[in-house]
Amino acid sequence: MIAHRVLIVYLILQIVNIPPVEALPLFHQTNHGTLRIPVDSYFYEGFLTTVRVGGQNVTVLLDVGTPDSWVPSANCDTKFSWCTRSKKYDHSKSKTWADGHKDFTTRLYKTHVIKGRVSIDDVSIPLEEGNVRLRQASFGEAIEIPIDNIFSGKVDGIMGLDVMLHSNHTGTPWITQLRTQKIISEEILSFSLYMPPNVLAKAGAIKVGDLVIGSIDYSRYHGDLTWKKLINPTKWSVFVERVAFGSESLCSEECEVELSTDNPLIVGPNSKVAAIYDKLQAQDIPGVTIKTVNCQDVATFPELKFTVNDVTVSIPPRDYITEATVGGIKFCYLSITCYEREQEERWILGSMAHHSLYIVYHMSQRYVGFAQATRTM
Repeated sequence: MIAHRVLIVYLILQIVNIPPVEALPLFHQTNHGTLRIPVDSYFYEGFLTTVRVGGQNVTVLLDVGTPDSWVPSANCDTKFSWCTRSKKYDHSKSKTWADGHKDFTTRLYKTHVIKGRVSIDDVSIPLEEGNVRLRQASFGEAIEIPIDNIFSGKVDGIMGLDVMLHSNHTGTPWITQLRTQKIISEEILSFSLYMPPNVLAKAGAIKVGDLVIGSIDYSRYHGDLTWKKLINPTKWSVFVERVAFGSESLCSEECEVELSTDNPLIVGPNSKVAAIYDKLQAQDIPGVTIKTVNCQDVATFPELKFTVNDVTVSIPPRDYITEATVGGIKFCYLSITCYEREQEERWILGSMAHHSLYIVYHMSQRYVGFAQATRTM
């Protein structure tokens, strides 16, 4: 279970092509109708931001894999640790709250069922300068959250960034509401990041960049964006031509790659990840599945490469190795891991991969754009 792997990381640390974006008239190169939302990260817990729902602060995980947004209710069942450790939303304290008149059920990490009631309230979303108000937004007030808060209390709820209505359970997706209220011009988003993951490990919770909604941040990548249509419109997965670790090919035909922001890790097929372990001489940590490597060798490690429409983008070791000092001793942890189910053959690129790769999510047309990210640190 990927959620379990994420918890382990915390405990250790404590196919269709389309033309380049410039040729597509629906994209705009101006800042009109564009939001830049500050993004924080804490111990690889994905991308976080703090919104105000009905005037109450809640920290949400930014999740491209769901259209559902939810926050813990003041009536959240305290038998669940998530409810005891998270900030909760109390609609009785809001002057703009309205009843959504229905129950909701959604999932976290595809396996944990979240239940509650749908509410409607104003949501204030932070920007680089000021904030923007989403009026009468639909969301879930979660009452049953049967999962340990793997974010150690840093995350309260979820801000769903997808727009697929057929899978929506908490009302109209926030991205769609931003467009219909003419706050953004396009249902398109990307993460514009400039802080490398190892800085996060040393500094804790810090600003790592921005979530850009409504247009593309041309300053955050070099080369051309290359586009792939989703294999299935319900999931952010595409086929790429090749996956390689340095010069060693790990897949050479119809390699499925899934994009994720609710999981920090890079996950791959068991046999392929085992080959990476062997090449890096990764060592077991008793009782867990995350591996360690020799810190002195990291500079010699190869890049993890993905070929998309004959364009290769890569993840260098600085973005798949996590450094931490425990008891005065520096350890280097490998953030590439495998599945518990042997039959899985796809790769999952979690939030750490977004530091190396500039990934654009075209929500309404169901395309993904790839480019090599520009790094400033």
